Amino acid sequence: MENENNEVIIDSTENNEEKEKTEVENTEETLEKKEEEKPQETSEAKLARLKRQTAQLEKKLGIKNEVKSETKKEQKSDDLDYGEKAFLRSYEIKGADEIALVKNWVKRTGDELDVVVEDEIFQSKLKSLREAKASADAIPKGKTRTTQQAQNDEQYWTAKIESGQAQLNDIEDVNMRRKVLNRRIEHEKSGNKFSSQPIVIT
Repeated sequence: MENENNEVIIDSTENNEEKEKTEVENTEETLEKKEEEKPQETSEAKLARLKRQTAQLEKKLGIKNEVKSETKKEQKSDDLDYGEKAFLRSYEIKGADEIALVKNWVKRTGDELDVVVEDEIFQSKLKSLREAKASADAIPKGKTRTTQQAQNDEQYWTAKIESGQAQLNDIEDVNMRRKVLNRRIEHEKSGNKFSSQPIVIT
């Protein structure tokens, strides 16, 4: 009977081992299923999670201040400092559009400012930018022609009336008529007490 008991014991250990194997396999399968059930973390979410974790570690270790100063220097590298702006002014490069051209050129070529300013291609682009700006400034902004614009001007009507070519009633715009009249009164008050046309009584 002992043999039978021993056999039974052996059988029960074999059954226990089989049960453990099946349990291990079942737990592995459930872990795999749980991993499959978890939504896959996107790259952006993973990046955000890692940034938060590094920020927490930096806060614990006290490294945060050094990292901020380095990032500020990197951000400022795109902007020109006062010394660089003064250098550009010495080459008569001023204005937002010309400085933007310099920044773009430095960013694209990677050259230093002194090399960029001496570059022939940059000089030609700067010259064409200045010419385009000058021609845009030369074109009148208004839609009206200069003769029409002059008719709406106080000086135009004052000169016409003083020369005798027009009278105050010839001005159609009432507000303009008032302005011309007020200007004429001011001119008479501040002007010469003696008229340029003497009155001759005959």
